[in-house]
Amino acid sequence: MVGITDTVLTLVQREAVLETVRYNFEKVVPVEFVQQLGGVSGEKLLYVGAGYVSAGVDLSLIDADAVAVDANGAITIKLPPAHLTNCVLDIQKSYIYRHDVGFLNFLYEAFYQEPDLLEVAEREAIIAFRDTALEGGILLQAQGDAEMRLRSLLTAVGVTGVTFETAEDIEPPHNPLCYPQVEAAAP
Repeated sequence: MVGITDTVLTLVQREAVLETVRYNFEKVVPVEFVQQLGGVSGEKLLYVGAGYVSAGVDLSLIDADAVAVDANGAITIKLPPAHLTNCVLDIQKSYIYRHDVGFLNFLYEAFYQEPDLLEVAEREAIIAFRDTALEGGILLQAQGDAEMRLRSLLTAVGVTGVTFETAEDIEPPHNPLCYPQVEAAAP
């Protein structure tokens, strides 16, 4: 049984990060910065962000303890939980739809440093992509797709009776691109 466990482990780990799902997005992101100069200054940006969020399972986190073979040769594999692998804003496809600058904005800029609205809009677009993907069930879909692909791989090499469980004790990797810091839009 040890030979089967080693063979299954080698086949599964060879896949490394199995990215199984990708959601594409295009989102309108309004950003506004208001200065207190009689209400005639400020800045507004209407940004159209395009990009994607992908998810998968990091199979390199599986060790020998995650693969069990019973007396009948049936295999149970504990998979790490699915995680977001990428949250990407495609700068080539994203654009500023409208940019309005208030009448006295130049006075305010002389005394205060205002946030870069484009940077804020880009971060907010990525966060919107991420949140929409999570609400849409991308992690559940990635987990199911990873199981399906692994079952196909193992069946192709003659393994029958494969069961998957989610290893709750394994912490999936954290991709900082999917969790950008959003600064306040007002001083």
